[in-house]
Amino acid sequence: MITYSYRKIADIAWPLILGVVIQTLIGTTDTIFLGHIGVVELGACAIG
Repeated sequence: MITYSYRKIADIAWPLILGVVIQTLIGTTDTIFLGHIGVVELGACAIG
């Protein structure tokens, strides 16, 4: 029988969770900076 522990699962999952959080922070930061620059630039970021 295979047994799983939360520790083993957490060891595998934490890099993925960290990557998702960092990617979200980068997207939020981009939106904030482009919002200060202008509406056209913010729209260009949303498209691409």
